[in-house]
Amino acid sequence: IKIPLGVLSKILLNLEQELNVTIFIRTPKGILITPEGEQILEKMQQVIDILDTMKCHNQNTVPIAYAEYFDEITLISPKKIRPRKHSAQYLPSFQKLFPNVTVSMIEEDIHHIMAAVENYPLSFAFTLRTENSEALNQPVPDTLIYQPFTKHPLVALASPNNVVAQKYQTMTLATLTKQPLVLFDFLTQEDSYIFSLLQSHIPLNIRYTVSSMPLFYQLLENNPFFSIGIFSEDINDHLLQIPLRDDIYIEQGILYRKDCLDNIVGKKFLELLLTSYGKSESAMSS
Repeated sequence: IKIPLGVLSKILLNLEQELNVTIFIRTPKGILITPEGEQILEKMQQVIDILDTMKCHNQNTVPIAYAEYFDEITLISPKKIRPRKHSAQYLPSFQKLFPNVTVSMIEEDIHHIMAAVENYPLSFAFTLRTENSEALNQPVPDTLIYQPFTKHPLVALASPNNVVAQKYQTMTLATLTKQPLVLFDFLTQEDSYIFSLLQSHIPLNIRYTVSSMPLFYQLLENNPFFSIGIFSEDINDHLLQIPLRDDIYIEQGILYRKDCLDNIVGKKFLELLLTSYGKSESAMSS
């Protein structure tokens, strides 16, 4: 089906207005996708992958025993985290095994993650913890299990055009606090997890706090500002990631209810998820 360019442009504008985000930036040189736009397209691709997988269920490749299970799994992730190109390879594999189990995805404030897991009978939450300050880690109740699978250091973020940032291969947190900082609002709320962690080390020189991801990148790109984030190999936002010599680490893990392991649907889902992160099946019993 061929859609006229003018009609397609109007459809995209209506979509941006409905979602209240900027998906594309229109420049004289062409159209560029924003980080928020990449995140939306990734989520749409996940939905398309699941739909494509469901179309294949008529090929008699699904074990009859698994096809008889009807249930719902809820995936919970923290709100307002710098977008990652998260690979959900385990989702298509899971849907092939359990064609009648639905998977829904929701976002929750980092401080409400545990309560959300308690409220959803069959749920798995991605959450953040730190080994540097136990005071910031909520105790895990006996009804839940926390399984870590990645650990990354905090880094200073800056534009490649930032001449001050170009001088540093590494940086101390004390040096970073002397620079004007731009923080995305999940870092700047008074009860924010990472912000509380940083403030427990040293006060921060915050110049701007923003809740718009395009504005966050624009401020860094056009000014000699710095920011703070979690190191990642799968973010292509073209920012410098300068290691902090203070060795402040953020650990990512999965949180779920113990009774999920008594459910074959939950147990198999956890197995596929951990395998996709390089964890063995034996990790569930540790």
